Amino acid sequence: MLSILGGGLKNAPPPQYDDTIIRNDVWIDDEMMVLGGSIIENGCVIGARSLQPPNFPSEPYGIYAGSPARLIRYRFTEKVRAALLELAWREMPMEWIRKNNAMFMEDMCTDEAKALLVIDILKAPASNGKKCMEARPPERSTATTIHIPKALMQYPVPRPHNASQPRCRLSKRK
Repeated sequence: MLSILGGGLKNAPPPQYDDTIIRNDVWIDDEMMVLGGSIIENGCVIGARSLQPPNFPSEPYGIYAGSPARLIRYRFTEKVRAALLELAWREMPMEWIRKNNAMFMEDMCTDEAKALLVIDILKAPASNGKKCMEARPPERSTATTIHIPKALMQYPVPRPHNASQPRCRLSKRK
């Protein structure tokens, strides 16, 4: 800012961060700010108006909030988190996900034994001899990872219109 005054004064260059990577099954709440270079791991929940500092490491299935963001707690127990990461359901074909959709509706937060049983059922072959889990896709996965370039990090993300709120109307002037 001092370079505006002239007189040979110089500014420090702005910091440069790596691209931000957002993995799968992530919930980012309203007005969350990422300063760049972060990796938001699978299953994370980031609270509203959180500030994620540069090069912030996140844990899979963690809940983060605050300014700066910090780990509040995990969504699941350690065994359930490890089993979900091993299952890698997001890399399965859409047909497999549709077929096993009812299993994804089970509550995995309250009972660890029940959650591990559901995950084991998804991993194991079905009792009728057909495989419950189809072959994984080849090296190229269908999982979605979003890379946000540094140049776009400075622009706010547009918020969708809420249908319950009336839109502004321009009235006709007489």
